[in-house]
Amino acid sequence: MSSGLASPGWYALYVRHNCERTVAAHLHEHGQDTFLPTYKKAAQGAHDSSREAPLFPGYVFCRFNWERGPKLYLIPGVIRAVGMGKTPLLIENDEIEAIRRVAESRTESAPCPFGTPGTPVRVVKGPLAGIEGVVEKPFARQIVISVSLLRRSVSVKVDPEWLVVLADRTNANAPRRVSAVAEATLVESAMVASGASGEPLTRELKV
Repeated sequence: MSSGLASPGWYALYVRHNCERTVAAHLHEHGQDTFLPTYKKAAQGAHDSSREAPLFPGYVFCRFNWERGPKLYLIPGVIRAVGMGKTPLLIENDEIEAIRRVAESRTESAPCPFGTPGTPVRVVKGPLAGIEGVVEKPFARQIVISVSLLRRSVSVKVDPEWLVVLADRTNANAPRRVSAVAEATLVESAMVASGASGEPLTRELKV
Protein backbone atom coordinates (compact mmCIF):
# COMPACT_ATOMS: atom_id res chain seq x y z
CA MET A 1 0.00 0.00 0.00
CA SER A 2 1.27 3.48 -0.85
CA SER A 3 0.16 7.04 -0.55
CA GLY A 4 0.97 8.62 -3.97
CA LEU A 5 -1.10 11.66 -3.13
CA ALA A 6 0.15 13.80 -6.03
CA SER A 7 -0.90 11.41 -8.79
CA PRO A 8 -4.29 9.87 -9.63
CA GLY A 9 -4.98 6.50 -8.08
CA TRP A 10 -7.74 4.31 -6.71
CA TYR A 11 -8.92 5.04 -3.17
CA ALA A 12 -11.66 3.54 -1.02
CA LEU A 13 -14.17 5.98 0.43
CA TYR A 14 -15.93 4.94 3.61
CA VAL A 15 -19.58 6.05 3.32
CA ARG A 16 -22.70 6.05 5.46
CA HIS A 17 -24.91 2.97 5.69
CA ASN A 18 -26.92 2.36 2.51
CA CYS A 19 -25.42 5.44 0.83
CA GLU A 20 -23.12 3.61 -1.59
CA ARG A 21 -25.26 4.20 -4.70
CA THR A 22 -26.01 7.83 -3.80
CA VAL A 23 -22.35 8.64 -3.23
CA ALA A 24 -21.31 6.88 -6.44
CA ALA A 25 -23.92 8.86 -8.40
CA HIS A 26 -22.73 12.17 -6.91
CA LEU A 27 -19.11 11.33 -7.69
CA HIS A 28 -20.04 10.49 -11.27
CA GLU A 29 -21.90 13.79 -11.62
CA HIS A 30 -18.74 15.58 -10.49
CA GLY A 31 -16.75 13.86 -13.23
CA GLN A 32 -14.96 11.37 -11.00
CA ASP A 33 -13.99 7.88 -12.13
CA THR A 34 -16.10 5.81 -9.73
CA PHE A 35 -16.44 2.07 -9.15
CA LEU A 36 -19.18 0.39 -7.11
CA PRO A 37 -19.02 -3.41 -7.58
CA THR A 38 -22.26 -5.28 -6.84
CA TYR A 39 -23.50 -8.85 -6.65
CA LYS A 40 -26.84 -10.63 -6.70
CA LYS A 41 -27.91 -11.10 -3.09
CA ALA A 42 -30.66 -13.57 -2.23
CA ALA A 43 -33.73 -11.64 -1.04
CA GLN A 44 -35.29 -12.31 2.34
CA GLY A 45 -38.86 -12.06 1.06
CA ALA A 46 -40.79 -14.63 -0.89
CA HIS A 47 -41.50 -12.42 -3.93
CA ASP A 48 -38.02 -11.38 -5.14
CA SER A 49 -35.43 -14.06 -5.83
CA SER A 50 -32.44 -11.68 -5.69
CA ARG A 51 -31.35 -8.05 -5.69
CA GLU A 52 -28.20 -6.11 -6.49
CA ALA A 53 -26.17 -5.28 -3.37
CA PRO A 54 -22.70 -3.73 -2.86
CA LEU A 55 -19.93 -6.30 -2.95
CA PHE A 56 -18.09 -4.19 -0.34
CA PRO A 57 -20.83 -2.73 1.89
CA GLY A 58 -19.93 0.73 3.21
CA TYR A 59 -17.32 1.50 0.55
CA VAL A 60 -17.13 3.20 -2.84
CA PHE A 61 -13.96 3.14 -4.95
CA CYS A 62 -12.88 6.35 -6.67
CA ARG A 63 -9.88 7.28 -8.83
CA PHE A 64 -8.59 10.81 -8.36
CA ASN A 65 -5.70 13.06 -7.35
CA TRP A 66 -5.89 13.40 -3.56
CA GLU A 67 -4.67 17.01 -3.68
CA ARG A 68 -8.26 17.67 -4.71
CA GLY A 69 -9.59 14.93 -2.45
CA PRO A 70 -10.82 17.01 0.51
CA LYS A 71 -13.54 18.45 -1.74
CA LEU A 72 -15.08 14.97 -1.76
CA TYR A 73 -16.09 15.45 1.87
CA LEU A 74 -18.69 17.95 0.63
CA ILE A 75 -20.54 15.08 -1.04
CA PRO A 76 -23.39 13.83 1.19
CA GLY A 77 -22.70 10.38 2.62
CA VAL A 78 -18.89 10.44 2.43
CA ILE A 79 -17.28 9.91 5.86
CA ARG A 80 -13.58 9.61 5.03
CA ALA A 81 -11.00 8.04 2.76
CA VAL A 82 -9.53 4.78 4.03
CA GLY A 83 -5.92 5.10 5.16
CA MET A 84 -3.67 5.72 8.15
CA GLY A 85 -5.12 8.50 10.26
CA LYS A 86 -5.78 11.46 7.98
CA THR A 87 -3.51 10.10 5.24
CA PRO A 88 -5.40 8.13 2.56
CA LEU A 89 -3.78 5.03 1.09
CA LEU A 90 -3.99 3.80 -2.47
CA ILE A 91 -5.62 0.46 -3.25
CA GLU A 92 -3.10 -1.99 -4.71
CA ASN A 93 -3.39 -1.98 -8.52
CA ASP A 94 -3.61 -5.77 -8.87
CA GLU A 95 -6.36 -5.95 -6.22
CA ILE A 96 -8.57 -3.24 -7.74
CA GLU A 97 -7.99 -4.67 -11.22
CA ALA A 98 -9.07 -8.13 -10.07
CA ILE A 99 -12.30 -6.76 -8.56
CA ARG A 100 -12.99 -4.66 -11.67
CA ARG A 101 -12.62 -7.70 -13.92
CA VAL A 102 -14.92 -9.76 -11.71
CA ALA A 103 -17.56 -7.01 -11.89
CA GLU A 104 -17.21 -6.47 -15.64
CA SER A 105 -17.41 -10.20 -16.41
CA ARG A 106 -20.59 -10.51 -14.30
CA THR A 107 -19.11 -13.67 -12.82
CA GLU A 108 -21.07 -15.01 -9.83
CA SER A 109 -19.52 -13.57 -6.67
CA ALA A 110 -20.33 -12.75 -3.02
CA PRO A 111 -18.63 -11.31 0.09
CA CYS A 112 -16.76 -13.80 2.29
CA PRO A 113 -14.58 -13.68 5.45
CA PHE A 114 -11.19 -11.99 5.12
CA GLY A 115 -8.06 -14.06 5.71
CA THR A 116 -9.51 -17.33 4.41
CA PRO A 117 -6.71 -19.95 4.51
CA GLY A 118 -6.10 -21.94 1.38
CA THR A 119 -3.89 -22.80 -1.57
CA PRO A 120 -2.59 -19.93 -3.75
CA VAL A 121 -3.83 -20.32 -7.33
CA ARG A 122 -3.95 -18.44 -10.63
CA VAL A 123 -6.79 -18.42 -13.17
CA VAL A 124 -5.37 -19.44 -16.57
CA LYS A 125 -8.53 -19.59 -18.71
CA GLY A 126 -11.81 -17.75 -19.10
CA PRO A 127 -12.68 -14.07 -18.52
CA LEU A 128 -10.65 -13.89 -15.29
CA ALA A 129 -7.40 -15.33 -16.71
CA GLY A 130 -4.37 -13.97 -14.85
CA ILE A 131 -6.16 -13.21 -11.58
CA GLU A 132 -4.66 -14.76 -8.44
CA GLY A 133 -6.32 -15.77 -5.19
CA VAL A 134 -6.75 -18.80 -2.93
CA VAL A 135 -8.96 -21.88 -2.86
CA GLU A 136 -9.95 -23.44 0.45
CA LYS A 137 -9.77 -27.02 -0.83
CA PRO A 138 -9.10 -28.98 -4.04
CA PHE A 139 -11.95 -29.04 -6.55
CA ALA A 140 -13.40 -25.89 -4.93
CA ARG A 141 -15.53 -23.92 -7.36
CA GLN A 142 -14.77 -20.56 -5.75
CA ILE A 143 -11.58 -18.56 -5.71
CA VAL A 144 -11.16 -16.00 -2.90
CA ILE A 145 -9.89 -12.54 -3.85
CA SER A 146 -9.02 -9.95 -1.18
CA VAL A 147 -8.59 -6.20 -0.83
CA SER A 148 -5.99 -6.04 1.93
CA LEU A 149 -6.50 -2.35 2.78
CA LEU A 150 -10.17 -2.98 3.57
CA ARG A 151 -9.58 -6.41 5.08
CA ARG A 152 -12.45 -7.63 2.93
CA SER A 153 -12.67 -10.60 0.58
CA VAL A 154 -15.00 -11.93 -2.08
CA SER A 155 -15.55 -15.45 -3.38
CA VAL A 156 -15.83 -15.82 -7.14
CA LYS A 157 -17.24 -18.83 -8.94
CA VAL A 158 -14.76 -20.39 -11.35
CA ASP A 159 -14.23 -23.73 -13.09
CA PRO A 160 -11.55 -25.72 -11.17
CA GLU A 161 -10.10 -26.81 -14.52
CA TRP A 162 -9.17 -23.17 -15.16
CA LEU A 163 -6.91 -22.99 -12.09
CA VAL A 164 -3.27 -23.83 -11.50
CA VAL A 165 -1.61 -24.08 -8.11
CA LEU A 166 1.16 -21.49 -7.74
CA ALA A 167 4.55 -23.10 -7.21
CA ASP A 168 6.23 -22.61 -3.86
CA ARG A 169 8.85 -19.86 -4.30
CA THR A 170 11.34 -21.97 -2.35
CA ASN A 171 11.50 -24.72 -4.94
CA ALA A 172 11.49 -25.17 -8.70
CA ASN A 173 8.21 -27.03 -9.01
CA ALA A 174 6.06 -25.90 -11.94
CA PRO A 175 2.44 -24.93 -11.24
CA ARG A 176 0.05 -27.89 -11.22
CA ARG A 177 -3.64 -27.88 -11.94
CA VAL A 178 -5.91 -27.90 -8.90
CA SER A 179 -7.76 -30.93 -10.26
CA ALA A 180 -4.53 -32.95 -10.53
CA VAL A 181 -3.56 -32.16 -6.96
CA ALA A 182 -7.05 -33.04 -5.75
CA GLU A 183 -7.03 -36.36 -7.61
CA ALA A 184 -3.68 -37.35 -6.09
CA THR A 185 -4.96 -36.42 -2.63
CA LEU A 186 -8.11 -38.50 -3.04
CA VAL A 187 -6.18 -41.53 -4.33
CA GLU A 188 -3.75 -41.41 -1.44
CA SER A 189 -6.55 -41.04 1.10
CA ALA A 190 -8.31 -44.07 -0.37
CA MET A 191 -5.13 -46.16 -0.16
CA VAL A 192 -4.60 -45.21 3.47
CA ALA A 193 -8.21 -46.04 4.33
CA SER A 194 -8.05 -49.45 2.64
CA GLY A 195 -4.70 -50.34 4.23
CA ALA A 196 -3.55 -51.79 0.91
CA SER A 197 0.09 -52.04 1.97
CA GLY A 198 -0.61 -53.11 5.54
CA GLU A 199 1.33 -50.03 6.79
CA PRO A 200 0.38 -46.34 6.94
CA LEU A 201 1.46 -44.39 3.88
CA THR A 202 3.75 -41.45 4.61
CA ARG A 203 4.57 -40.43 1.01
CA GLU A 204 4.74 -36.62 0.72
CA LEU A 205 2.43 -35.02 -1.83
CA LYS A 206 4.30 -32.11 -3.37
CA VAL A 207 2.45 -29.23 -5.05
